[in-house]
Amino acid sequence: MKYSWRYIHHRPGPYPELYLYQNENSEWLKVEINRIQRVVKLQYDGADSFFSVIKNRHIIREKNLQTGESEDLDPKFRKMRMTISSLPDNEVLEIIGGSYGVLTEFLGKATRREKRDFTFLGNLWKRWLGRLHRFFRGVKKTFRALLYWPAWYDFLDVGVISAGVWFIFSINYDLISASFFGIFSSIVTGFMDMLFRKRDPYLIKILLFLLPGAYFWYLGYVFQ
Repeated sequence: MKYSWRYIHHRPGPYPELYLYQNENSEWLKVEINRIQRVVKLQYDGADSFFSVIKNRHIIREKNLQTGESEDLDPKFRKMRMTISSLPDNEVLEIIGGSYGVLTEFLGKATRREKRDFTFLGNLWKRWLGRLHRFFRGVKKTFRALLYWPAWYDFLDVGVISAGVWFIFSINYDLISASFFGIFSSIVTGFMDMLFRKRDPYLIKILLFLLPGAYFWYLGYVFQ
């Protein structure tokens, strides 16, 4: 008899690899593997459902999934020992280590069909979607900061900064000093919004002095 195993890898969870075998009665035998920890999980799903966990040749857990109780599964898995022994993976057979009468070497009468698992790509796509979502959420937050109606202290900030800029400029007509004061003061009011007023900085107020301030600072630097 020739056995055909389906192989799936790069799976999330404690068992990154999986072998699947389906018999003529559409019953499934699953062999899940964690090579790093040298753990193999054998699971049968059919008229009955049960699993066994083997770690480095030692059976550490047996459970009947229908009753939810621990059970001696040696008689049941021994009936499948030839099927399990046909697994085309000597390392996995060596981890099972003869449990339930399973051979420790591949019989050479099975084929392995690899199935590409898109879980990894799916997780990668989800991560990129998450980043995109955070980016657009940040953009939305920025526009919200631009569009909401200013509070009374925003008008006060604008008035105080405008008066300071005009006062410094009127002393000796120094564009650089006046522009620097406007830029610096607008940034300080942004920090005041966050630290003392417990809200996002009002960006229109900041840009109102930041952009013209940068422009007039450039003019002062070039022409004065």
